[in-house]
Amino acid sequence: MFPPSEPEWKNADSADLLAFAWQFIEKDGWILENIDSVITLQEPKFLPWRMQVRERIARILKTSSDRIFVKAKTGEKLGHIGSGEAVEARAVCLLSRE
Repeated sequence: MFPPSEPEWKNADSADLLAFAWQFIEKDGWILENIDSVITLQEPKFLPWRMQVRERIARILKTSSDRIFVKAKTGEKLGHIGSGEAVEARAVCLLSRE
């Protein structure tokens, strides 16, 4: 949907990309049940930002933040994540139809 070879997506705001993709899902009759996500990063500590991230995602998806779960882990000082060179994010989204 957002090929990196397309200049229009260069430096795009991820919130805009999520909102754009969500329009197609919503239009097709799907309803968000929940999102469960894990962010793995060594620094900075994520906990102070957790609620803000949950609320922002909920606003974009037009749902309640209690449907958005965000957990954080560290890289335990191992590999690219542990050395602070990388961040990893994974999410699973449960959808249903009315």
